[in-house]
Amino acid sequence: MTNRIAPFRPMGWEDDFVLEAYEKYPHRIIPFLTTVRAGQGSISESAFIEYAEEQLKKGKFQGMGEFMVEHYAVSENPSTQAPHIRIPADSPLMQAMMRLGAKHNVPLTIHMETEPDTVAALERALRANPKTKVIWAHQNPVKMGGGPEGRYARRGDPDQIARLLDKYPNLYADIAVGYESVFVQPQDRSLPEDWKQLYEKYNDRFVIGLDLAGDVMWEKRALPRANFMRAWLSQLSPDTARKLAHENIERILSARP
Repeated sequence: MTNRIAPFRPMGWEDDFVLEAYEKYPHRIIPFLTTVRAGQGSISESAFIEYAEEQLKKGKFQGMGEFMVEHYAVSENPSTQAPHIRIPADSPLMQAMMRLGAKHNVPLTIHMETEPDTVAALERALRANPKTKVIWAHQNPVKMGGGPEGRYARRGDPDQIARLLDKYPNLYADIAVGYESVFVQPQDRSLPEDWKQLYEKYNDRFVIGLDLAGDVMWEKRALPRANFMRAWLSQLSPDTARKLAHENIERILSARP
């Protein structure tokens, strides 16, 4: 997907593009249903829910997301601009998508900034949908909390994440570096001890990711972000590193209806 495409393209063009690439490279692409238009613009929630249901029935999409549950506004440069997006995890739209996830046994990836109200809404949604697998993106030592500026980087609380993982067995997380990548320092390659302990203790609940949503991001950030993932994995036990690198996501995606 590229941010240079005009916004008037009809709903579904992204998914058609994904499936076309999947048909060409079935061993290299794992299709996730695009959700960038969910709850936004002129497309009604009911229309998107109906569309998502029809797409999932095809049996080719192995997940959905990422859903912008709470996304800070981004204005780093014209090619990566994004508005502030807020669609609470327990909103009617997200509840409907979680029910679809459970029905078709596919995980949902969400982007949700950590705020007291967003976490409370996520907990309500997880309790209401215990059979839905939810992957909470960007749970890493550099993650943002409280705002998009650099002073809000490194605000993540491993103890809070551990509490949620203990309480909700259907919750997973990825360790991808997202927008906070613009604030990383060389010393961030070293995993803090409390984050290392989190990943080791819950080594069956984390996966990796790169969060590359536009072509300019692939050009400039793919390799630096991949190197961060490799650096962090190298500081974990071999068993944990292997699980995060590929075994966990393979297990999560292996269960089909």
